[in-house]
Amino acid sequence: MEVIVYLEDDRFDISSDIVTRLVVGEMILVPIRKTAGDLDSIYVLRDSGRRIWEMLSHGGPCFGEMARKLSRGYGIDLDAARKDLSAFLSDLESAGLIIRTCSGGTSNSDD
Repeated sequence: MEVIVYLEDDRFDISSDIVTRLVVGEMILVPIRKTAGDLDSIYVLRDSGRRIWEMLSHGGPCFGEMARKLSRGYGIDLDAARKDLSAFLSDLESAGLIIRTCSGGTSNSDD
């Protein structure tokens, strides 16, 4: 799987083609597509995924600040938080759920 390596100052917006609902502590993401055949994916975010989504939905901090918040909030090493956040954001970006709005550049790695 190709994981995008994000820079500290990278920022993101949530796609306008998605509807979200919080249901019993889980964030449900439903992409809005043009045809019923395109509705093959509904995403459910729990715990840290929901927390990241909430950061993004409030005009989210930059990548580096999100990683620091996750590191402090979950008591994990900052490098581990960056790696996990990169993988999660890569998945969201690949699915078209988020858009990178500000970047100094990226590189790809085959982790």
